[in-house]
Amino acid sequence: NPIDSRPALFKLGGNRMCFGAQPRHAVLSLSMEHSADMLRRREAVMSIAASIFALGKSPALADGGAVVTKSSEAAAVPLNEFSDPEAGFSVALPKNYFKSSRGKKLGTLFVAGNLQSAQVVSIQRLSVEKLLADVGVVPTGDLTTWPAIGSPLKVAELLAFVRDGDAKQQSGLPSKVEEGSVKLEGSILRFKLVTPIAVKRPDKLKETQGITELNRITEVRAELTPAGEAVIVWASALEQDYMAGAGALLRSVSDSFKLTGTKPGSS
Repeated sequence: NPIDSRPALFKLGGNRMCFGAQPRHAVLSLSMEHSADMLRRREAVMSIAASIFALGKSPALADGGAVVTKSSEAAAVPLNEFSDPEAGFSVALPKNYFKSSRGKKLGTLFVAGNLQSAQVVSIQRLSVEKLLADVGVVPTGDLTTWPAIGSPLKVAELLAFVRDGDAKQQSGLPSKVEEGSVKLEGSILRFKLVTPIAVKRPDKLKETQGITELNRITEVRAELTPAGEAVIVWASALEQDYMAGAGALLRSVSDSFKLTGTKPGSS
């Protein structure tokens, strides 16, 4: 298959993976005069906002019918269905999330989230053929099943690599696919990403938070369509919040995603 025929290209830490993109540096500033937790959230919010509004579009609120979450941990947060028939998907989101529709064919289709809690959900539609060609792999054969494209782990690493290149505010440190998180369920590939956030003063972070590093955790759901496209849900939160309950909520959001059409995109 295309990816497994070029194993060195997709090994995290290999030359192509490390130097294929040079994202901007995210900076975390801690002050003794302010709450470390508030500053942590503020920095994350500013980073997210810069990425969300890069296209100059304002979020538009639109809520549909109520959806009950399956996770007991997330049951306290009701989800409302959001549907975009033109882009061909529906997803259930917390009512307090902003919602911003983007493109209808390829690229980023939708962004939602809560800037106060630094939780973000984005939906992308990518051409698998172009995805492979962009990283130097000649697309051949069937591209409508994940096994035909590559092993689940290598596909997850490829998507993580592409995601790092797309990000507006990154630390320059590559995201890593969490060990044991990759699961293939028919046309749906699920995995978890851990993305480091650069910290100016780890000593201050240790003093105030009891930790020396910050990470963003992303629940990823990638579904292949018969048109040879991958529709990806990226649902993320800061690690501390993820472990405190946001992870269950984001999994419920990801699980609620449905394709409502498979019309092919065009460049």
